[in-house]
Amino acid sequence: MAKKASKGSQNKAEALTMRVNPKLKYGLELLCRKQHRTLTSVMERALSALVNDPDEGLAINDSTGFTLSEPTLMLDRLWDPSEVVRLIRLAYDWPQLMAYEEELIWKTICDNAFYWVGESRSDEFIWDTRDESNLNIQKVIADWETLKKVPDEPNAVKLLTHWMPVERKVEGRRVVTQNNSETLTEDDIPF
Repeated sequence: MAKKASKGSQNKAEALTMRVNPKLKYGLELLCRKQHRTLTSVMERALSALVNDPDEGLAINDSTGFTLSEPTLMLDRLWDPSEVVRLIRLAYDWPQLMAYEEELIWKTICDNAFYWVGESRSDEFIWDTRDESNLNIQKVIADWETLKKVPDEPNAVKLLTHWMPVERKVEGRRVVTQNNSETLTEDDIPF
């Protein structure tokens, strides 16, 4: 299990604890001796090679639907020190890799008009979640600690300062009646 690095350093490595069978551990120790490296160095190098592997790793190639002039890593496209930015990039670029908890948080964000730029028509506010530029990231960042509670506590949406749940969807866009009641019922919780 990975442990968070201290808040003092962005470059500090994170701890990873793992179990391996005795034969593999012995093989790793022999590899360390052969390469004159520490176990940490050997493991980091092996894991990095796996992540960068064009077939089994996170390398992006034409089969993923992206046309790139040179191979790149999905990790490089998704990584950001901000957990919020990482979730948003993952939701737009590779939603199939989202964990269930991330999907719940993303659905809460998508179904809340407060986080989106949209348009007002008569008494309705309409927003489109298909375009990342419509998302007000600063508002998501401001509510992030509460949003992270949603997978474990579905009623956490009641703690959001501005809850404007989607009322209906029209051609991929979400609609909510403006000035609707702030009263939240069980039916308003998006999952």
